[in-house]
Amino acid sequence: MLAQYVHIGADEERQQLPRVPSRESYLALLNAFEAVYMHRAEPASRHTWTYFSNLEGLLATETASVTDPEQRHQTVVMQIARRRAVLESTNDWDTPGNVGHCFWTAVLEEGVDSTILDQLLAPYWPVLWRLAARGHWIRHAHRPTRSGEIRRSGPLIPPRPLSVGELTLSFRSAPGGDLIVTIASRSRGFGMEIARYPELMEFRVLVETTEDRWVGRYYAMTVEAQPPGVRRVQLRRRRMYLEFSTPEWLAVRDLVRRAWEIPYMQHCLAELQQEYGEHG
Repeated sequence: MLAQYVHIGADEERQQLPRVPSRESYLALLNAFEAVYMHRAEPASRHTWTYFSNLEGLLATETASVTDPEQRHQTVVMQIARRRAVLESTNDWDTPGNVGHCFWTAVLEEGVDSTILDQLLAPYWPVLWRLAARGHWIRHAHRPTRSGEIRRSGPLIPPRPLSVGELTLSFRSAPGGDLIVTIASRSRGFGMEIARYPELMEFRVLVETTEDRWVGRYYAMTVEAQPPGVRRVQLRRRRMYLEFSTPEWLAVRDLVRRAWEIPYMQHCLAELQQEYGEHG
């Protein structure tokens, strides 16, 4: 079941802004797949062509042999190495193919003893869980992996609001266990409430971007220089449209940075990540 949800979380609904899953998660998943594959029960795997093609092997110069199992094995090993090199590069990177499908197939079909499988996957457990929780979120109507009764550990009282100029960022707990963050301006009379973890994680990445355009799952943002010499940030979220001057947008970024340093926020976000999975 875990492998199936990892497959979904890694291969479905990939995002470019922010990049989800992350480079680090794909690299860990690729290593986990390789560990399982290299401990397969039969030397001649029946699934080498599946692995080769799902790791973008069709773009490689060589092809997997139809008749030679050892050659097919070597092409899989080489393709794993190629995808790892791309992920480890300091340059821009791309997804390593459908590595979630490879992982799922290897766990189910390669006959690795369950005790050995547990040992092989233990080093990658945090990443596997985050991907599996994301897979659950995708498959089950964007619901987190959460029991009916919420038991939050740690601090129960949200911190006092943070302010920069006319902008305020405040926190409160939702009945279902989520964290609600509100950004408001006293002078302009607006308040933007972020009530779900995936949206909050996208907003966190958004405020740090240096790009002049952003189109994500929840937000769209453009930076306009109108009138000339005056830069304004135009932010859209569903039916909400907000415009910020450059100083106001920098103040929003400062508030979010300060919020992320609060132990209460770190604690809540860590628990929410376990329930929602990887989202930025």
